[in-house]
Amino acid sequence: MFSTLAVTILIYNLAVNEGSFVYLINDENDQLKPEPETTIEELTTVKEVTFNETTTRTLSVTNDSALPIVEETFPNTVKFTNFTTEKGTLGAQCEDVTGCEDSLFCIHNTCQCAGEDFWKEDACVHVTKYTINSKCRNSFECSGKLLCLDGICQCSEEFIWNGTNCITKKIFGMQCYSQKECQDDLFCVAGICSCPDTYYLDKNKCVRRKDAKQECSKTEECQPSLSCFRQLCQCPSSDFWNGSICTLRKTFNSTCNSYPECKESLECKEDICQCRETDYWDGSYCVIKKSPGMTCSEQFECRNELHCLDDLCNCPDTEFLEEFKCLPKKVENSVCQTTAECKDTMKCRHGKCKCTDLEYWDSDFEQCFLKKELGGVCSSSIECQENLECDDDDTCVCKSSTYWNGMNCAKKLPSECEDIDSDKDGVYSVYPKGKSYSRRISVYCIMMGEKKWTVIQRRYDGSVDFYRTLPEYTKGFGRVDKEHWLGLENIYRISKDGSHELSVVLEDWGGFKREANYSTFYIGSGSSYSSGIGGYSGNAGNSLGYQSGYTFYTYDRDYNYCANKNTGAWWYRTSGQCCLSNLNGKYNGTGQTGIVWSSFRNYYSLKASTMMIRRK
Repeated sequence: MFSTLAVTILIYNLAVNEGSFVYLINDENDQLKPEPETTIEELTTVKEVTFNETTTRTLSVTNDSALPIVEETFPNTVKFTNFTTEKGTLGAQCEDVTGCEDSLFCIHNTCQCAGEDFWKEDACVHVTKYTINSKCRNSFECSGKLLCLDGICQCSEEFIWNGTNCITKKIFGMQCYSQKECQDDLFCVAGICSCPDTYYLDKNKCVRRKDAKQECSKTEECQPSLSCFRQLCQCPSSDFWNGSICTLRKTFNSTCNSYPECKESLECKEDICQCRETDYWDGSYCVIKKSPGMTCSEQFECRNELHCLDDLCNCPDTEFLEEFKCLPKKVENSVCQTTAECKDTMKCRHGKCKCTDLEYWDSDFEQCFLKKELGGVCSSSIECQENLECDDDDTCVCKSSTYWNGMNCAKKLPSECEDIDSDKDGVYSVYPKGKSYSRRISVYCIMMGEKKWTVIQRRYDGSVDFYRTLPEYTKGFGRVDKEHWLGLENIYRISKDGSHELSVVLEDWGGFKREANYSTFYIGSGSSYSSGIGGYSGNAGNSLGYQSGYTFYTYDRDYNYCANKNTGAWWYRTSGQCCLSNLNGKYNGTGQTGIVWSSFRNYYSLKASTMMIRRK
């Protein structure tokens, strides 16, 4: 084996002849001392460096060299002793072949086996080398630059087999005869290692060109028919990407699979290139459909909700135009500004859609119909002509405030105070049968807001004698603006015209007032004039209901002697107690003979009473 020891030769006030060997090391104090851990190198070159203003040289010591030994700590005194070395083994550094063991050669200053020999245990061994695709155990068994990969002699990835050895694959632009000669990412195209059409060179590598809509920085990065526009690979506007190449876009009514296949402004709907809903095809392009009032020749030119009428785009009959939109025409009572907004034959009257005066609105059919004449079948009064109403028999008849005079419904004259158009108390003329040829009578009306009462009896000062005969009570007596009885016949005629209510107002001599109200009141016809009274309410007590259903008696028709006994005229009972009330009794009478309302002041004669009726 070969070992070395470094020797530093210090020229320091000491003459050294060529071929002599001095082993000196200078310390910080310029003293000489041995340095045993240094290495010996071959004496083939002399290297000079500066160290503490001294010059050092590194020399080699061979087998017959003497190792210089420092014996003292000052210069000019050295001794020499013999030193032997061994030759280097595989991998050791060397200057020439003499420094390596037998069978090794000094190659690139390193002890190595020569040629295709390989090191086995302690010597270089020559073996037969295998060629490409031969089986092997290690790469030393493979010839040339072949490597033993997966037990087979073959070239590494960056090399190819040229028939005799592995050679480096050719780079971009180099001449080639086959694909395998080029680097893995290159192709042999037209005898040159280059990228195919679908690839481009990027940093000495072929990179696949990008498809449509992929990001790019230059057109070279995109597939051949694409261009890099706005950092995206795109076809020209006239083309679409079919997955591999840009193809001319399809025109109107052509079959398609997706939107990009269709010409600009078209879209793929139901596998056909068509215009959008808001557009139509003018023969070359899709253009926006026309608005109301614009000229047209075909329906499809107008917006979807419009019709081409008289060569103009307009809303259909059931709609109207508002702010360039067709809206459904409005139904009855809808707010409007013009008649065009209203349905059917309605007019915009006072800001609302209304049928004409001769028509009515049918909500089921949502249109106006002519109003029906007298006797026409109806379901509500709005279907009948003016002054007519729909009665319980579903027939158009004159309104209760009018009557049929043979030509039309004439306005009835007031039959009671309820029909008087006034809010002031006083005497008014009424016509109980409601027709112009009815007998006129005068009545006193008490107007209480919406309730207008017709007075049928009034007493407050005793100025009128109420102890009278049946004919007088039938006709009536007294002045209607003072104390009076309106008359049984007049009360009958008024009360039979619809349902009525009765209000009785009472006052005692102390000024206290009470009321008795009845929701039902009428008197019968004929000579009996029997009463119908019910539905009491108030604070005076129900002293009149006791007489309901009985005949009106006077002292000259007194079958039960109650009229004479009570000095009055009233609906006396024919059995039991004659009465619990006696408002037509003697003024300021005593006991049962006075103006009595027993549930108020027992048989105390009241100061005043008023009986009044009204149609409900």
